[in-house]
Amino acid sequence: MKKNVKIILLSSVAVLLLAVVTFLCVWFLGAKYPSYDRMVKYHSNIPALDESIVPQGLCALNENSDGYDFAMSGYSADDQPSRIYLIDEDTNESKWFTLKNSSGKLYTSHFGGVACGENYLYVTSGENILRVSLVDIFSAINGAEITVFDSFSSGISNSFCYLQDGYLYTGEFVNNKKYIAPKEHELIVSGGVTHYALTFVFAIDETKEGGVKSNIPEKVISTINKVQGMAVTSDRIYLSTSYGLSDSVFYSYENILNSQPSGKFDVGGNLVDLYYLDDGALVQKINAPSMSEGICVKNGRLYILYESNSVKYKLFTRRKAKTLESIELKNWN
Repeated sequence: MKKNVKIILLSSVAVLLLAVVTFLCVWFLGAKYPSYDRMVKYHSNIPALDESIVPQGLCALNENSDGYDFAMSGYSADDQPSRIYLIDEDTNESKWFTLKNSSGKLYTSHFGGVACGENYLYVTSGENILRVSLVDIFSAINGAEITVFDSFSSGISNSFCYLQDGYLYTGEFVNNKKYIAPKEHELIVSGGVTHYALTFVFAIDETKEGGVKSNIPEKVISTINKVQGMAVTSDRIYLSTSYGLSDSVFYSYENILNSQPSGKFDVGGNLVDLYYLDDGALVQKINAPSMSEGICVKNGRLYILYESNSVKYKLFTRRKAKTLESIELKNWN
């Protein structure tokens, strides 16, 4: 009898181990993205992957960038100050700095997005958009503490931002579980589909406080959930969406801001033009490895930042991105 029980226990353990091994093999070796892999190109290394910094936002720098090509924002997984990195694509080198307010207190908040204007860098920090002088940034030594020039409150929880043709796009991340937007952001779009997230569009004016003409947006865009990054061109709007270990999905839409608004949205008593970024404007979507974050357009390519190889996540992710990746826009427009 005891022998039979032992055999049953050993058999059960063997079956369990086989199941675990099979799952791990499928999980770590079974991630395939044929459409994405045919188009992707690999670039410079993502900085700080051996530290506690978790990559979040990405933007292309302007022509007066002191030799650097991109800026990357990231928060610290162990509650240290958040950082901004400047990346030189040619040399594969980078430098970083932290931000502090006028009282000298360093920011440890979530730096979700980063965008480059003519003279300033815009960084999302909760509901606030921080503005930092590019002169201060490019003249700073590695590891410097730079004082924020000023800031403004966008009125939403900002997870990403993008600057294009004089407009700053800043939007919220929603998954209806841990991250929930206010009820009034819940909108029914075409086809009866419900959207829960908003992106605000501010007109840039670097001579005014915060770097915008007004802290009331000029346009509001209703988007799908799980948006980690947005990029805008004259005729397209691109989204990077992801959450956890599920596949990332990239979306290409017609630029709906070229058409008539779908209605109005009340922002602090101001009725603002409202646009639906929905399936009616969808051009294409592509599945990709998990944990995509910020995206930006540079030289006809969509550059992509991943957080999958950060210290916080690398033990669990199937494909660990070590470099910036890109897709040529004409291949999937």
